[in-house]
Amino acid sequence: MTGKNLALFALGASALVLGASVGLLAAGGDDAAAPEGVATAAPRVSGAPAEALRIDLLHRAVQSGAQRDAFTPRGWQAPPPPPAPPAAVEPPPPPAAPALPFTFMGQFESPGERTVYYLVEGDKLHSVTEGETINGTHRIEAVKDNRMDILYLPLSIKQTLALGAAP
Repeated sequence: MTGKNLALFALGASALVLGASVGLLAAGGDDAAAPEGVATAAPRVSGAPAEALRIDLLHRAVQSGAQRDAFTPRGWQAPPPPPAPPAAVEPPPPPAAPALPFTFMGQFESPGERTVYYLVEGDKLHSVTEGETINGTHRIEAVKDNRMDILYLPLSIKQTLALGAAP
């Protein structure tokens, strides 16, 4: 704005403020009637007892009803049903020993000596007697009735190896 325009703007604003002040004084000053619905304070008389003041009118009543979040997304469709409860979890099965890695190949009996049994594990040949441990994982428990009871040591599970006729 130029200096001339600025001076005209300031002069107009001053006239507007002056006219509003004169109009307010002509209407009764600060004692003008309050708009409808606005409470006005009664003038306080000095020396009036405190019981004459209605403090309860200053308390604002709490709004009743549920308050809604203005930012909650809304739609025309009904909300989806709640998810089904999870199925009961079954306990895991008890641990099981792996299949026996041994195959019976034969036995050697000599009078007055313990019987030696020959077991094959892959390409290894084991010669064992009752009570011996193989690879730190299997122990020969007992041999009777054409069967050998072997204990899997990590889980303490007994397994049976069938003893066939010697080749």
